[in-house]
Amino acid sequence: MTQDLNTARANVYEELEKSLANIEHLDVAKIESVAGNFAIALHEGVFIATPMPYPELGDNDVVRLVCSPLPLEAAALARRIGEKIAAIFQSDDKVLTYVNTQASMHITLFHTSHPDASQPFSEEIRANEITHLHQLASTTKKFELNIHSVVIASSGTVLMLFDDPSNSIQTLRYQAKAAFGEHLRHPSHIVHSTLSRILSTQIPTDRLLQAQAHCHQLTQELRGQVLDTNIKYNSYILFLLEQTDGSSCLSFLNLPPSTHMSVQIADLPVIDLAKYMANREQGGDQCRVVAECLYKYGVLVVRDPRATEDDNNTFVDMMERYFEQTDFKQDARPEYSYQVGVTPEHLERARNHCNRAETLDEAHRPVTLCPPELDKKSRFFWRTGPRPPKTQFTELNAEPVIPKAFPEWENTMDMWGNKMLAAVHELVEMAAIGLRLEKDAFQKRMTYGPHLLAPTGSNFNKYGNLNDVLAGYHYDLNLLTIHGKSRFRGLYIWLRNGEKALVRVPDGCLLVQAGKQIEYLT
Repeated sequence: MTQDLNTARANVYEELEKSLANIEHLDVAKIESVAGNFAIALHEGVFIATPMPYPELGDNDVVRLVCSPLPLEAAALARRIGEKIAAIFQSDDKVLTYVNTQASMHITLFHTSHPDASQPFSEEIRANEITHLHQLASTTKKFELNIHSVVIASSGTVLMLFDDPSNSIQTLRYQAKAAFGEHLRHPSHIVHSTLSRILSTQIPTDRLLQAQAHCHQLTQELRGQVLDTNIKYNSYILFLLEQTDGSSCLSFLNLPPSTHMSVQIADLPVIDLAKYMANREQGGDQCRVVAECLYKYGVLVVRDPRATEDDNNTFVDMMERYFEQTDFKQDARPEYSYQVGVTPEHLERARNHCNRAETLDEAHRPVTLCPPELDKKSRFFWRTGPRPPKTQFTELNAEPVIPKAFPEWENTMDMWGNKMLAAVHELVEMAAIGLRLEKDAFQKRMTYGPHLLAPTGSNFNKYGNLNDVLAGYHYDLNLLTIHGKSRFRGLYIWLRNGEKALVRVPDGCLLVQAGKQIEYLT
């Protein structure tokens, strides 16, 4: 069977590589059909293509795609290739192209509802599909791929094709076919990632020949290369792409991780900022580790010699004394939406993530009630870093609140806040380098930002019972969140593979979590 599969895949790849043997074989109808899924707009004198929802879906139809994201290095490589080939055509302003983002580079495993034959959606269908996918994930071993070739097909699509030496993906597809039955499209032999697309039919011959030659050159350079990180079906958040009522959204499906792949905070590498700051020119490997941790897990552990355990204890000592004596009124600023000063209990509420939580394996579900109740925690917001000379956002840049009973307050808050901010400044530079961006890509966007030192108060005298939730299941809206070591357990985070992990910060270290802003920016 393995030999038959390899032969079938080789035949498909050969057909793809020959599909554009000359420009007369350009599939104009296919290119026009694909281009119909993109909105074209003029921006600063340049036409920009943006993907749209599938136009032919009925009101109740849903497209559902199960895939595995490419590892960071492979995704970055795929993005660079897509950009280079697109640039060949972009030198002619009449040719429109689209390059997939680095974050969206993926291997399509299978569709449970395909755009060409979409299936109506219901919560019952979703529940059944999730059950099947859980079962598949529990029996699927890790798999690695070798790069076979880079091709530009007659459809104008630039593809990276992969060999699957152990046929793990094909086996998974056949298992999925058996599980989903008639609702699953017949499994394809191709294993690929789509890098970019040509969206114009009038293409200069010399540009097309140049692009083909570049694909051949890349194939010679890359063929047989093993992806730097094995793609592990269980270790990534797989997702369903659902499009209903003419809109599109990404619904994350978190499959249970295998026991041998369980990741805890203690397993993560510790990023040593002293080592990086001492020799930035030789820090490339560390920068890639920072990017990889954020990409794979959404969290990393850092050691910064400027932020010591003694500094953390000074800060925590003062905050414990403050929360024991405050009346939560005198230092509150409701007129500024509590963006400075103290925030009392029962004022903040996490967004409703009940649908997402329900897809998690039972062992990894949050304790948060559905719908979420008001948080039992209290907080204090202290602005850190320079304020903008002018601002339209008064509540984000209001004057600080200094509790009267604490003469050391301002110095202690600034000490710890500035050290946290300094660590983040180094980390975002490392992350940018690791993601192959300009090294100040994040730093320059942080200038005059409303950075907050926001310690959380947890009153265990009132809320000390099993399953008391002080802060509901949520994601952060900011760029990065950085924590010092706490004196009490109870903080859980969810890694990108959907696994719930108890936070245990090593002594002398800091914990950093990715927020929505870095997700949007990358």
